[in-house]
Amino acid sequence: MKIDFISIIVFFAAIVNFLFGFHALKKKRRTNFNFACIAYSVVAWCLTMIIYRGLKTSQASIWAAQFLYLSAVFISYSFLLFTFVFPGQRKGLHFLAKFLIFLPFLLTALATLTPGLVIKDVIIIPGSEKVIIFGPAYYWLYLFYIPTYFGLGFVNLIITYFKYGGMARAQTSYILAGSLISSSLGMVTNLILPTFSIFTFNWLGQILTVVFIGCITYTIIRYRFLDIRLVIKRSTIFFVSLASVFAIFGLAYYLIWQLAPSVLINQGTALSFATLGLGIFLFLPLRNLFRKLGDKLIFADIFTYQTALQDLSFRLTSIIKLTEIVDSILYAMIRVMRLERAGILLKDEKNVFRVKKVIGFDPNNGVSLVKDDFFTQYLAKQQRPVVKEELRVKAQEEVDPIKKKKLKEVVSQLINIKASLVLPLLVHNELIGLVVLGPKEGSSTYTHEDLNLLSTLTNQAA
Repeated sequence: MKIDFISIIVFFAAIVNFLFGFHALKKKRRTNFNFACIAYSVVAWCLTMIIYRGLKTSQASIWAAQFLYLSAVFISYSFLLFTFVFPGQRKGLHFLAKFLIFLPFLLTALATLTPGLVIKDVIIIPGSEKVIIFGPAYYWLYLFYIPTYFGLGFVNLIITYFKYGGMARAQTSYILAGSLISSSLGMVTNLILPTFSIFTFNWLGQILTVVFIGCITYTIIRYRFLDIRLVIKRSTIFFVSLASVFAIFGLAYYLIWQLAPSVLINQGTALSFATLGLGIFLFLPLRNLFRKLGDKLIFADIFTYQTALQDLSFRLTSIIKLTEIVDSILYAMIRVMRLERAGILLKDEKNVFRVKKVIGFDPNNGVSLVKDDFFTQYLAKQQRPVVKEELRVKAQEEVDPIKKKKLKEVVSQLINIKASLVLPLLVHNELIGLVVLGPKEGSSTYTHEDLNLLSTLTNQAA
């Protein structure tokens, strides 16, 4: 069986997707199981592509192509089912709906495995990608099944995005972005172009699945998220830096070929290793350069947002009066995070939590969080920010019925007072106060960067 560079890349994509699926299964949730079905269907799609490309006879290639296209049938079916159970708050499907989704899947799968219906023949062209001759069922069944099931999945995700807020909306946006980009390009290279007998890039869809599966893995495993703007910023800087390295050495190779082609012919291997080492050496300085330029020219709002909170943390060291510290913290958080509500509760001399200052909240509601010791003890034990959406998930997963009830009560209290985040104020691991924040502007979720900066700020204040 022939294995070339493309097959090796596809194999690495299969390994990465397998690890994504395995990692997701560590947390035993229904959404994770449905996602694992997608991931392992993708792994099968990658491996069957390697086998299909490597086989040397037409009959064996037909057999491999049938399983290759069957894997894609499973991917679209698993993706659609996943969108009906994601996020965890959804109840899933009734039996009739499951049957109506399963029936076209079964018909398409059987047609794909039946000789001559979807895959009629495979023509082997030396030095080029194989050409598949499609049967009649490809045009009136398969060609509609894949886009329809993916399209219904996207509709479900869009409905979820507008139906839920907070963390669920953030998760959905990541899945939508990753799946739309990778599946759209994949359908072009692996479905539309092959329909017109263009098979030059029919392996690219398998590689793009790393983006597809990676985005879903990230969203269902992590409760907190990177700010999408920071993701774009880092990705842009990385690819611009990488492209610059390739451009520099591409130009260098071109000039050497024009001026001294014998060097490339006789010393090509040594030159490649030298180029690789020099490229690694140049990449980091170029990335740092583009990062500085990006902070000033393109991503100035993100840069200003981060430095504003960091500057405040330094200013707090020079403030002595408690009232000034409280005011500085609250007003800075409201301005930078664009909040409508914020408040601080501090312990008094009798170790009783009192509302020190609120903006936007009802002062009487703030004390409801600390009426009993459960939530304050929970904060003291966790010693990190508590996000309402995360607490809701923890309450659903909690096995202890008493703790489960208490966590649900805290979530209800946060909803009643319209709070989204609680930050502990700790001194020598002892809880001395709480910072309670409302939702961000536009109901967007608090990101990983937000929580890191806010935690640093509260620690400095304490």
